[in-house]
Amino acid sequence: MTGETARKLLLPAAIFAAFLSIFAFGDQALREFSSQALGRTFDYFPYVLAVGAWMSAAFLINRVINLFLWETLFTKLTGAQAPRLLTQLSGALVFFVAGLGIVGIVFNQSLTGVLAASGAMGIVVGLALQTMIRDVFSGVALNIERPFHIGDHISVFERGFMSVSGRVEEVNWRSTRLITPEGNLQVVPNSVLGMAVITNQSRPQPASEFELALAFDFGVESTRVLRILDAALKESVHAGGPVADPAPKAQIAAIDQNGVRYKVFFHSDGRNGGPGKIKHIVLDHVLHHLQKAGLTPAYPKQDTYSAPMPERLLDHFSHGPQLLARVSLFRGLNEGERNRLAKSMVLRNYGMGEVVIRHGDVGSSMFVLVEGLLEVLVPKKDSEAQHKVGKVRPGEFFGEMSLLTGLPRSATVVSATTAVVFEIAKEHIAPLLESRPSLADVLSTMAAERQVAMANTSSLSDAAPEKDVQTVADKILTGIRRFFGLALKPAA
Repeated sequence: MTGETARKLLLPAAIFAAFLSIFAFGDQALREFSSQALGRTFDYFPYVLAVGAWMSAAFLINRVINLFLWETLFTKLTGAQAPRLLTQLSGALVFFVAGLGIVGIVFNQSLTGVLAASGAMGIVVGLALQTMIRDVFSGVALNIERPFHIGDHISVFERGFMSVSGRVEEVNWRSTRLITPEGNLQVVPNSVLGMAVITNQSRPQPASEFELALAFDFGVESTRVLRILDAALKESVHAGGPVADPAPKAQIAAIDQNGVRYKVFFHSDGRNGGPGKIKHIVLDHVLHHLQKAGLTPAYPKQDTYSAPMPERLLDHFSHGPQLLARVSLFRGLNEGERNRLAKSMVLRNYGMGEVVIRHGDVGSSMFVLVEGLLEVLVPKKDSEAQHKVGKVRPGEFFGEMSLLTGLPRSATVVSATTAVVFEIAKEHIAPLLESRPSLADVLSTMAAERQVAMANTSSLSDAAPEKDVQTVADKILTGIRRFFGLALKPAA
């Protein structure tokens, strides 16, 4: 017996011992005291003490049952907290038996008459409280069958009743209380649960599988779609969405008149939030990756005169200028310069686990991620081991300091999924700088803003953690002039 258990039993045991001792040994002393102090003897003292002994015994027995049966044995066998309805029913039964003992032993009354009278009264009360009784017995049945436990996430489907879902918070005499994904309290009568179809999304495993369907045009390569969806799913896991094990996956499901249909499968743990929240996280990342890749889901194949169909970009290079327009480093380029750069950059594919750039290597190019997901690794201090410090999402770029100044790579970037990137090399930027030397100032400012923004995080930053953008920009501009040669010297 632990110290906490002994502490909980101390009070009821002390009360029972006190009543029992007075009833057994102190009755005569109380009679004498009342006779001397008040001038009369109270004959009901024995009854008071006997009733107190019975009720304190019931109090002690109920506490023992709660501690050893419900809080210890039940929790060990089921791994869940006992519903309050079961503990209340066991307590009511103990005190009911104590009441019968008081009537039959203390007051020496026939229990047959008492039970008959209580039965007749029960019929009258039962007719008046049919709904409540149905709720109570349905609650008892639910606690016996145990279709769900406290903390499980369930969905309830009943004809004529609004379907609800949420985390089980409490099961009491009349109802079951759920906390919905929106944080609201939903009270469902136990009689409704007794006739409803209940889906327990936390049993037999804590995580349940869900799926989402998406369709894309026939002209989009399936490998490309699967790469985009896999990257979005992997990133959504780290954003508090699906569980990592089993890992989410995407696969081709069917081909119909709208195009190729894909299904996304993922597992949601109800203890971390309802399915609606997890679906939102998954879809948010899928939409982000599709947008950065320049893809849209397929539309029904039918004529429309109200509005033209939006353009569907089916290849990477047609999406290049739009992608560069969203890269902060190239905000200072005009449309013609972006188109010129988009035509010269090189498309590269990487398999899962391949190294895109390695820390310390000499380089003269930068990269823009088109599809997939990349991880950023940097060496630990005084160790050759590397640890992950961030990720690169579609539309983001890295390696700009090597492109502009020729500095060695400041981190290792590895593909977490299959990935597609655009590589922009020194020879691609040089013609733009030769035709517009002032572009060096623009690029140095854009790069400085990025370096300062990244200064307080473990990232691909090569600049010192300075807060003055202009100071960092001047250093980068000096590096650009040195790296690209005399053509960038200021005019006399």
